[in-house]
Amino acid sequence: PEVRSQLALSWGTETFLVDGADSTDAMIKQVDHSLEGIGRYSKGDQVVIVAGAPPGTIGSTNLIQVHRIGEDDH
Repeated sequence: PEVRSQLALSWGTETFLVDGADSTDAMIKQVDHSLEGIGRYSKGDQVVIVAGAPPGTIGSTNLIQVHRIGEDDH
Protein backbone atom coordinates (compact mmCIF):
# COMPACT_ATOMS: atom_id res chain seq x y z
CA PRO A 1 0.00 0.00 0.00
CA GLU A 2 2.82 2.46 0.77
CA VAL A 3 4.53 2.03 -2.61
CA ARG A 4 1.19 2.31 -4.43
CA SER A 5 0.47 5.56 -2.58
CA GLN A 6 3.87 6.99 -3.49
CA LEU A 7 3.51 6.01 -7.16
CA ALA A 8 0.07 7.63 -7.30
CA LEU A 9 1.84 10.97 -6.84
CA SER A 10 3.77 10.49 -10.10
CA TRP A 11 2.11 12.08 -13.13
CA GLY A 12 0.68 9.55 -15.57
CA THR A 13 1.06 6.61 -13.22
CA GLU A 14 -1.78 4.28 -12.30
CA THR A 15 -1.35 1.48 -9.81
CA PHE A 16 -3.30 -1.76 -9.63
CA LEU A 17 -3.15 -4.58 -7.14
CA VAL A 18 -3.86 -8.07 -8.47
CA ASP A 19 -4.42 -11.32 -6.61
CA GLY A 20 -1.42 -13.40 -5.65
CA ALA A 21 0.09 -15.96 -8.00
CA ASP A 22 2.25 -19.07 -7.66
CA SER A 23 4.83 -17.99 -10.23
CA THR A 24 6.03 -14.94 -12.12
CA ASP A 25 4.48 -16.25 -15.36
CA ALA A 26 1.12 -16.72 -13.63
CA MET A 27 1.40 -13.20 -12.17
CA ILE A 28 1.95 -11.68 -15.63
CA LYS A 29 -1.08 -13.55 -16.99
CA GLN A 30 -3.07 -12.25 -14.01
CA VAL A 31 -1.96 -8.69 -14.85
CA ASP A 32 -3.06 -9.15 -18.49
CA HIS A 33 -6.44 -10.53 -17.47
CA SER A 34 -7.05 -7.82 -14.84
CA LEU A 35 -6.07 -4.87 -17.03
CA GLU A 36 -8.05 -6.10 -20.03
CA GLY A 37 -10.98 -6.77 -17.69
CA ILE A 38 -11.30 -3.14 -16.59
CA GLY A 39 -11.67 -2.10 -20.23
CA ARG A 40 -9.01 0.62 -20.33
CA TYR A 41 -6.16 -1.50 -21.65
CA SER A 42 -6.00 -3.68 -24.75
CA LYS A 43 -3.76 -6.36 -26.19
CA GLY A 44 -0.47 -4.76 -27.25
CA ASP A 45 -0.59 -1.87 -24.76
CA GLN A 46 2.72 -1.38 -22.97
CA VAL A 47 2.83 -1.43 -19.16
CA VAL A 48 5.48 -1.63 -16.46
CA ILE A 49 5.09 -4.39 -13.88
CA VAL A 50 6.71 -3.90 -10.47
CA ALA A 51 6.57 -6.96 -8.24
CA GLY A 52 8.37 -9.23 -5.86
CA ALA A 53 9.84 -12.53 -6.93
CA PRO A 54 9.24 -15.10 -5.73
CA PRO A 55 5.58 -14.07 -5.49
CA GLY A 56 4.09 -13.85 -2.02
CA THR A 57 7.26 -12.78 -0.23
CA ILE A 58 6.58 -9.51 1.58
CA GLY A 59 9.27 -6.87 1.07
CA SER A 60 10.81 -8.65 -1.91
CA THR A 61 10.14 -6.06 -4.61
CA ASN A 62 12.91 -6.98 -7.01
CA LEU A 63 11.24 -7.19 -10.41
CA ILE A 64 10.58 -4.39 -12.88
CA GLN A 65 9.41 -5.56 -16.29
CA VAL A 66 8.26 -3.67 -19.36
CA HIS A 67 5.46 -5.80 -20.78
CA ARG A 68 3.01 -5.68 -23.67
CA ILE A 69 -0.40 -6.94 -22.66
CA GLY A 70 -1.19 -10.30 -24.20
CA GLU A 71 2.38 -11.13 -25.23
CA ASP A 72 4.57 -13.93 -23.91
CA ASP A 73 7.75 -12.31 -22.60
CA HIS A 74 9.96 -15.38 -23.02
